[in-house]
Amino acid sequence: MSGNKVSLGGILTVAGTYIAFAIGSGFATGQEVLQYFTSYGVSAFAALIAYLIIGSWMDTEFITTGYREQFETKDGVYKYYCGKYIGTFYDYFTNLFVYMSFIVMCSGAGATLNQHYGLPTWVGVIVLAAAGGLTVTLGLNRIADIIGKIGPALIVITILICIPNIFMGDLSIKEGMALTADLDLVKPADSWYMSVFNYLGFGILWMVAFLPAYGKTLKSFKQAAYGQILGVVLFTITALIVVLAMFANMASMEGSQIPILTLATNLSPALGGIFAIIIMFGIYSSAVPLLYSPATRFVDEKTSKGKIVIVVLALLGAAIALLLPFNKLLNIIYVINGYVGIIFILFVAVRVVIRIVKKNSANKQS
Repeated sequence: MSGNKVSLGGILTVAGTYIAFAIGSGFATGQEVLQYFTSYGVSAFAALIAYLIIGSWMDTEFITTGYREQFETKDGVYKYYCGKYIGTFYDYFTNLFVYMSFIVMCSGAGATLNQHYGLPTWVGVIVLAAAGGLTVTLGLNRIADIIGKIGPALIVITILICIPNIFMGDLSIKEGMALTADLDLVKPADSWYMSVFNYLGFGILWMVAFLPAYGKTLKSFKQAAYGQILGVVLFTITALIVVLAMFANMASMEGSQIPILTLATNLSPALGGIFAIIIMFGIYSSAVPLLYSPATRFVDEKTSKGKIVIVVLALLGAAIALLLPFNKLLNIIYVINGYVGIIFILFVAVRVVIRIVKKNSANKQS
């Protein structure tokens, strides 16, 4: 490993891969941003700042630790932070949650095609599950190459759709913020600070399952760190723009399964149709690693047995995704697992403090 080797292209690839993974059906559709940020009115800005600070530290810690430690086993990162027994629990729990998140992705795909094209929900669900299952058989490096190119493009398109909506909406930003209190919006918690911690909590269970393994494949520590920080910054800026666009169109957000698609349709029905397909690519970009991580925890995707397991998991996820509406499924799965993730954040913080103390002690002795 060459800790100082870094290039702009390498940094952008890391940032793009992170963004693509973090977007998912929740963000790409706008449902995640609506529930965790916009629904809290003016407090959404405080929540975004908190996410930027804590998320930058947390995700950079994971990707650089993966680069530095080069874990030999899939459960190595969990035991590194939590010890043997609690680490084993989080290993199994996280893989279960990541798989449940894949189910949310499938549900989001079904809701997207249903809202704009009027297709049966099962069409989008099956398309996403089939595409995800096929891609996972290609292996992690190939996955990173594919999704790293989708993420930045989706961010740019989302921004281009939301900025006009900020100025063309029926309401001012101030009026939209005030209206959130009167609407029946699904929320993950009663307060914005518990919402953002819950958001970080379920996010950490995503990232710890993917970022250390991805960090292990990178060429340098700086590439991992700089790329990850850039990814979180760009993700947060995009979320802020989405929040502002939602405030300006708050009246049409209530009851919308796919809020960003509603914003795109506000500009042009034809644009809405195009963006529905783009959202599908964004959902796909998250669904792939969410299926990859739990499937390859127990089997090798290159073997015949591994490929069968991947196909079965993809089909099972599709079947479960049809049981509840997208916004309710997202709220249930993300919120419950978010609280478990908050505890994991504490373990990470303690491990980082211990590492810093040991490093300082070693420096003083030398």
